[in-house]
Amino acid sequence: MAKARVPKRPYHHGKLREALLEEAERILNKRGVDGLALREIARRVGVSHAAAYHHFEDRDGLVCALAARGFERLASDLAAGARRADGPAGFDEMGVAYVAFAARRPGMFRLMFGPEAAAGRADPEIRANVDAAFSILLEGARTIVATPGDDRAVRCVALRAWSLVHGLASLLLDDQLSHHGLALRDHERIAREVLAARRLLL
Repeated sequence: MAKARVPKRPYHHGKLREALLEEAERILNKRGVDGLALREIARRVGVSHAAAYHHFEDRDGLVCALAARGFERLASDLAAGARRADGPAGFDEMGVAYVAFAARRPGMFRLMFGPEAAAGRADPEIRANVDAAFSILLEGARTIVATPGDDRAVRCVALRAWSLVHGLASLLLDDQLSHHGLALRDHERIAREVLAARRLLL
């Protein structure tokens, strides 16, 4: 006698959105943003494409949701980095965390700072998460600015540090430093060396 088929457990509302985003991120890290298609993501999760469209109006909505998710995780990683040490050393740890984020999630990193996500920066969720990440960076910058309350200096230090680690992460992801013996797999060591050199130039 054949066993009765046990129906798949349906996704509860809200959990399906998370499942779709997780599958989208897996595809993103394998194929990049051009590989994202709502129909395929829905099929992989095991639901109809109509169900996916209940959560994302279109592909642009999916990209915005992924970018917001990425900036939320980046903010969390920066905060965790800052907690690893006090003062200026904590600020350096934030830089290490930034490069590590890019190394672990290359597809997500490229999407977050790519043109499609940039076009959606007016999205409230993206804007809030970008601001949260930058606020953490600003707090770290305050630890190395000599004059308390100098918000302009704090902002400049934060932007300079962001430019440094973002550039380093991008160079490593694109394998532009391999001829110098610097590979993505060594991202933590390389980030620490570059940040130590930055301190010597201050």
